[in-house]
Amino acid sequence: MTAFFRLLAWSVITAGVVVAVLGAAGYWLYREAEGPGPLAEARTLVILPKSGIGAIGDLLADKGVIRHGFVFQLAAGLSARGSALKAGEYEFPAHVSVLQALEIIAAGRMVKHRLMVPEGLTTAEVLALVRDAPALDGDVGPPPGEGELLPDTYV
Repeated sequence: MTAFFRLLAWSVITAGVVVAVLGAAGYWLYREAEGPGPLAEARTLVILPKSGIGAIGDLLADKGVIRHGFVFQLAAGLSARGSALKAGEYEFPAHVSVLQALEIIAAGRMVKHRLMVPEGLTTAEVLALVRDAPALDGDVGPPPGEGELLPDTYV
């Protein structure tokens, strides 16, 4: 009978330790996800197409937006927002939390750049304007015919 009580006592103690460890880990995870992040000033990052949750979490951690990439991965998985993450250029404010960063990316709140093409420019002048735009990169391709490019403010 005493062996039974010893086994019962050890089982209760073990269960208590497991519950305490899980509770502490859960509390730490919550504080890490909800609390302010280490970013001292706003930062803009580009999330490439087909980046998975792990790659995004690692990028945010490498650039100092958040402390731990795996916390981002856990938060994205537990909140079911992981499938809603979108590629693009994002600005993260200073001290953004993991959950706030997750929401910015999942909501698709990308940085918007504007390019104004004034009226009266030739095709060559418009192409030079596009080539010189700091937010754009890549090849402009073959030049369109004269009069095919319209004046407007493009986002």
